[in-house]
Amino acid sequence: MKQVRLTAKTGKGKSRLGMSGDVWNIVPGAVEAITPPPIDSLLIRSLDGRDWRWVQVKDDVNFIVELL
Repeated sequence: MKQVRLTAKTGKGKSRLGMSGDVWNIVPGAVEAITPPPIDSLLIRSLDGRDWRWVQVKDDVNFIVELL
């Protein structure tokens, strides 16, 4: 499964990483299921499966996104 590593840029990002960790799984097929597909976005889920969110691969407000 493809994964991303998130680095917090804001307090909200730091809080989210404190709860769910910095490595997240990419949800396959999520972007393709939306019409029109969001440009440069990924749906990700925490490793424990309890948390999910959309992130911008470039220029996300709360995170620096690194593809693993």
